[in-house]
Amino acid sequence: MSHAHVFIALNRLWAVSSSVSYRQHRNKTATIVCLLAWTYVHLLVLPGLVLDAAYYRLPEETNGCQVNTDVNKWWWIAIQFLLFNIPEAVILTVYLVVCYRTIKRRQSAVQPVQRASRLAGMARSTHGHPTSTGPHHSAHNGAAPCSRYVCWRLWGRRSEHGFLMLTLMTLTILVCYTPGNVYFTILVINGVSVNSLALPAAIMYELNAVLDPLWFVLALPNFRAEFSRTFSCC
Repeated sequence: MSHAHVFIALNRLWAVSSSVSYRQHRNKTATIVCLLAWTYVHLLVLPGLVLDAAYYRLPEETNGCQVNTDVNKWWWIAIQFLLFNIPEAVILTVYLVVCYRTIKRRQSAVQPVQRASRLAGMARSTHGHPTSTGPHHSAHNGAAPCSRYVCWRLWGRRSEHGFLMLTLMTLTILVCYTPGNVYFTILVINGVSVNSLALPAAIMYELNAVLDPLWFVLALPNFRAEFSRTFSCC
């Protein structure tokens, strides 16, 4: 799930950075990325699981169905950082970059429209009443509502929904995964179990399993429409 969120964030970064390339290649690229991610995760996880099952597994009667991480400590450290800590850091970094690029796109899209609207208002007032100040003042003021309307349209595009969903997913990762990542990082490095953090980490980790499917459903237009039709008040 951590890597799924990483690729969702990177996908959004691609969309705001190069929209033309994104529209042309996103389907094929998405398929390749999913296969590579699936392969990468299994290449990291399977060797440790195979070695544990073959050589290091402790008796199930006394230890339950648990991986013997004390023997495979370097593998455990690699798993913790490569599959959990680093992906969370990447998600946060990409989100900040997406925020910056989204703001820049809004500014570059709105400012030319505002200038054009002001020029059109001045041209209309000058052409209709070259010596009168009343109509000129009224027409010039009329440009502002037009600009505000266009700004609202630009802020309300479908792409803004993608940014909202990315924000919700990023917050979910930070809130639900950070306690567990802190707990297991301390445990794997220092061998110290922070008992006061164990229960909150477990609860927040389970909460993510409830929120993630909801965000995924709401991120897709068809599913979002069905969801709204099902749960909205009639």
